[in-house]
Amino acid sequence: MKIKLKKDVVLEALLKVDLEFNFNVEFKKCKMVANKNGWCYYNVTLKVIDSRKEGARIGVSGRRLNAACWHVYGRYIDNIFQLDEEAVVWTAKKKYTKDTWVWEDKNIGSILSPAYYSTLCKCV
Repeated sequence: MKIKLKKDVVLEALLKVDLEFNFNVEFKKCKMVANKNGWCYYNVTLKVIDSRKEGARIGVSGRRLNAACWHVYGRYIDNIFQLDEEAVVWTAKKKYTKDTWVWEDKNIGSILSPAYYSTLCKCV
């Protein structure tokens, strides 16, 4: 996910979502890629510390992953927009602002055996 911010709130948003998911969320990658005209640009990837706990994603095959689930990413983006109303987020090949942000589920399974992001985790 790519984030464009006026304020440096990437860590504050992570701390809020980490609290919601029982201190099991951390950055896999958080890199500032540019700082120009008062805007900071970040590339961010989230992961979980323990794949057996809340916030962990489950693969289509049922295997536990250390990737953060759909709910973690959604709450993280919610927090970004709460902390910086001018932020812009690019994720899943779409651009979102505070006014256009919606949680969108996606089928990553097949037509015969659908598997939606929102169901592939320990949160449900």
